[in-house]
Amino acid sequence: MAGRPDRDEWHLRGAQWLSEQGDCTRRKVGALIVGPDKRFLGMGYNGGRPGGPSCLEGDCPRGRHYERPPKHPWRRNCQCVDCDPDRCACGNAWPCQQAAQPGEGYDGVGLASWKCIATHAEANAVADAMQRGAGRLAGAVMYISCEPCDGCVRHIRNTTDIKAIVWPNGKIGLP
Repeated sequence: MAGRPDRDEWHLRGAQWLSEQGDCTRRKVGALIVGPDKRFLGMGYNGGRPGGPSCLEGDCPRGRHYERPPKHPWRRNCQCVDCDPDRCACGNAWPCQQAAQPGEGYDGVGLASWKCIATHAEANAVADAMQRGAGRLAGAVMYISCEPCDGCVRHIRNTTDIKAIVWPNGKIGLP
């Protein structure tokens, strides 16, 4: 008889589940904050504010340029325009000269057309926890569906009492 998953594995599954709601054409990330008593304190995924601009609806300048997945993956060797793997979502050849490289230009520095409209999943999870009255999150652990960026680690370290960040195949203990 198979046993239950350990808490870290189970909470990472929750972060992965949350990532499915991510409002980004380039990457979907989920974050889950769990208190010392193993109760959920906050959750979030990357995207714009509720009811605001949407990357998936084409509102994000950065999100208009990405390597387009085939529209008909179930058709082997489909030759339609929507399945051309060498095309950017904007219609240009891939790699698109207008596309930002991962990690570049989120704030529009350099090329204003690269400005991202989304908030990272980690910040959305902290905001959700604060709205629920979780306080400074003393002793909590944040579970993320992928490795956090340096900015999110710095934000969590400087604004919360979260004791650790866990992602698949990685962990950071925070002072």
